[in-house]
Amino acid sequence: DRVPPLRVADRGLWAAWLLAACACCLLPLSRRALAALAASMALVLLWPDFHRQDVPPGETRLTVLDVGQGTAVVARTAGHALLYDAGPAFPSGANAGASAVLPALRGSGVRQLDMLVLSHGDIDHVGGAEAVRGGIRIERVYAGEPVPGVNAEPCRAGVSWRWDGVYFAMLSPAAASAATGNDASCVLLIETEGARALLAGDIERGVEARLRLAPVDLLLVPHHGSFTSSSPGFVAATRPRLAVVTAGFRNRFGHPHPAVVERYRNVGSHVVTTAALGAIEWRSRQPDAVAVQRGPDAPYWRTTAAAAQ
Repeated sequence: DRVPPLRVADRGLWAAWLLAACACCLLPLSRRALAALAASMALVLLWPDFHRQDVPPGETRLTVLDVGQGTAVVARTAGHALLYDAGPAFPSGANAGASAVLPALRGSGVRQLDMLVLSHGDIDHVGGAEAVRGGIRIERVYAGEPVPGVNAEPCRAGVSWRWDGVYFAMLSPAAASAATGNDASCVLLIETEGARALLAGDIERGVEARLRLAPVDLLLVPHHGSFTSSSPGFVAATRPRLAVVTAGFRNRFGHPHPAVVERYRNVGSHVVTTAALGAIEWRSRQPDAVAVQRGPDAPYWRTTAAAAQ
């Protein structure tokens, strides 16, 4: 985990064409043909904007990264990018900001962040922040509570903005709030014309009860599915189509709690977890579906949970 990762963008079908070109280089071809093949391979590999993933105006795409027992979510619009939390840091000195978040941003063509939101000060949410700040340009930083070494504006309910026709709003903490820890989490609503997503940080039942919420299509389940969050009233108010849990594989906390999973299922939610499925991608134009990195087609030696629990 101390070796810097090799950043290779997944270029979809272009990777298949590149492999075919490499195979052709093994054939007895003329020097001119080999030079043409080499040039085409260099073009596919080195053209920096080849893998740019466009998001249409008025829509958003969320990618919930798999950073183990922690949180990191990339939200993109047609011309902007936001990172919500930066993943954990570890006693070894490694952190998910360097090993997962930055490679994911670069691999998807993000060259700068318009905003970094650090929900609160817990290490599983801000441990990778320093690495992210050192590896990519960031225009603005918000935080639910002070984070050592990070100059950030405080998250406050009522702060809102629009990017490319997509509405963003902070719902918590309140301006006069003295909350710390989990209850200081920035709660971020992202809304398009046809879909709504709510990123709830680690808020617990007290804050959940104070929020006035409408149903959402995607919910980042509070506090990784802990029993201290996702109260019956909160679950009934949000009624998410998709309840996304960020948790580590076989984590020692038992997240998500079985009672919490059942609570979401009872309101018709599909519960998906990064522990079982890896990174989870959601697009506002298809609000009832997600794309996952791991699923039922995993190799026979790896047993995973179902895509939708």
